[in-house]
Amino acid sequence: MASTSNSTSSKIITLRSSDGEVFEVEESVALESNLIRRMMEDDCANNIIPLPNVTAPIFYLVIEHCKKHAEMKDNKEKKKELRSQGEELLKSDPHTYSNLMEAVNYLDIKSLMDLTAQWLADFLKGKSPRLIRELLKIKNDFTPEEEAEILERNRWAFD
Repeated sequence: MASTSNSTSSKIITLRSSDGEVFEVEESVALESNLIRRMMEDDCANNIIPLPNVTAPIFYLVIEHCKKHAEMKDNKEKKKELRSQGEELLKSDPHTYSNLMEAVNYLDIKSLMDLTAQWLADFLKGKSPRLIRELLKIKNDFTPEEEAEILERNRWAFD
């Protein structure tokens, strides 16, 4: 069982990842997720809340980022640290980054969705469509002629 709590005074919520790992998380961190919040409000959560669309390694990242996001509200150094970590994850492991974005979307954590989307936007800023396709492993389904026509018609977007 993975314990992600450092405090004994706050309520602990127990969550289970899709691969069966159990997490004990402070309620304030768990409630960053609107999905978990709704499950608790609707009394759908018994003792352990299942998260069938999130694996343990990705959930570790989500929890870490939720904690840091809560700490960073008025702390510029924490903001820089969190931004740097996101950028490094995106550069070093786009697959894990993609899974993180999917988990954040599933868990409905708006603050982290905004943050991960900003990391991606900052990372892709100024890169050519060809490089973006390579980095994100997006198949180019345009013929060279179609692509040239689109680039010519929308030249203003690439200046």
